[in-house]
Amino acid sequence: MAPQIEQVKVALADRFENVAVRMLTAISDKNIMALDAYKKTLSAAIGIDKMRLLREQSTENIALHQIVEAIEREGSKPSPKELEVSERQKEVAQQGAVPEIVP
Repeated sequence: MAPQIEQVKVALADRFENVAVRMLTAISDKNIMALDAYKKTLSAAIGIDKMRLLREQSTENIALHQIVEAIEREGSKPSPKELEVSERQKEVAQQGAVPEIVP
């Protein structure tokens, strides 16, 4: 049974590849210009995802809040409490003692 399933999968993949090539080659600049902004944006996004997959590049969705937090961390100065904790940790490390837990 497995060889038959594999044959069907290969045949379907070939047919879908043919349809995709036909659709892509049939799209003209005139067709693209007729699309509204939403459809152009959606098409571009899908195209980018497919391109990245074919190039074995990540398509991971990086959350915007993580980017903002990283930027803020890089540009922000440590608080006085953070500086104090950091100094204590340096002192403890220099003494070779076990560091205390600072809330």
